[in-house]
Amino acid sequence: MLLKVSKLLLLQIPIVLLGFFSTAIISQNYGVSGYGQIAYVIAISTLFISLIRYGFDETLIIFLKKSDNPKLIFISSMILRISLYLLSIISLFILYVLGLFDLLQFIAIISFLLISLQATAIYDFLELQENHLQTLIINKIIFCFLILILSSINIDVLAVFIIASFISNIVLLALNLIFYFNKKPFREHTYNSRNNLLSSSQTLLYKNFPVLIASLLSLGLYSVNQIFLKESIGFELLGVFAIQFQVFNMLVVIMKQITRAYKPSLAGFKNTSENKFIKMYSAYFLSVASIPFFCSLGIWLVYSELFGLVFGPEMIGYSEIFLGLCFFLLLRGIHLALIQLSFFNNKNSLVLISNFTSFTTIIFGFWYLDFYQSLEHVILLMCIAIFASILVLAFSFKLQQSETST
Repeated sequence: MLLKVSKLLLLQIPIVLLGFFSTAIISQNYGVSGYGQIAYVIAISTLFISLIRYGFDETLIIFLKKSDNPKLIFISSMILRISLYLLSIISLFILYVLGLFDLLQFIAIISFLLISLQATAIYDFLELQENHLQTLIINKIIFCFLILILSSINIDVLAVFIIASFISNIVLLALNLIFYFNKKPFREHTYNSRNNLLSSSQTLLYKNFPVLIASLLSLGLYSVNQIFLKESIGFELLGVFAIQFQVFNMLVVIMKQITRAYKPSLAGFKNTSENKFIKMYSAYFLSVASIPFFCSLGIWLVYSELFGLVFGPEMIGYSEIFLGLCFFLLLRGIHLALIQLSFFNNKNSLVLISNFTSFTTIIFGFWYLDFYQSLEHVILLMCIAIFASILVLAFSFKLQQSETST
């Protein structure tokens, strides 16, 4: 398992560097406020991405491992995702007609939403996550190349983002499709009966609905948070926060790759050996909480030199904000590990309760406590919100365990 995690983390390095590169190009050519415009589009897109994914990123591999007909489950999940993508486009068009977005923002959002249709569960099911990371590297190379070329033409920053997102995401989906047909990951079943697909889709809609709501509520700490920032302090400080958060998200991706490496084995041990599950989960908990956190502290030590050189002098002077994000990252890792434990024990409702706690804390801080007048207060509110959600999740899990034992 250590070799598997190491391989995934090594493959993550070029993805992280390419993410740095694309952000640096945009901030150097269009300034912090230019990147703030893209961050605002991504924040809105993420709301719809959570709807389209329907929580399957967390639970689909568990459903596939437990099912005697995984092909039916997978096809049903993709039908649901495509349907939700089309519904999202219709909803966004209505919002555009109502004047909540301009045309470039509308097109930018639906171009970015294409990434929500990628079939990561195939790679997880075959335990070939490194193949998926290779497709993401290709996606990032194309995105960065297009950003570099188009930024030199002096066109609108959102137009650059639209072209780069659309082309790179189409290539990513094509690579997913090629991989699926080459590997043929599932045994043949009579899955394509319309009644079977309908029944399976309805079951997935019902089973994963609490996870969907939990995913949407978790956005209080991320997308909703950035939308509030834009409304309170404008594109420039949103750009500062979003660039730092871009680095934070790269470290969160490391968390998710660690989770992907452990999750298939954990799902298998949960059904066969409780002792092996506990040992492997303990190793997972320590890894997912500590590795990204110590990486972030390393970045903080060279913050001024790194951010000033890569993203421009406008980013110098915000090292305290990044240090706050480091400690938020530690709490994020603990929270992610506890969420996975809830999923493995079929206690999805606890995740809903936990994320509701963080969401309401963010809303309360915005509406009543006026936290969104400075970045320092925003980071403090984020830490309070996720710490409260950890406490609620741990207490609720312990309470349900006690009730079960009695």
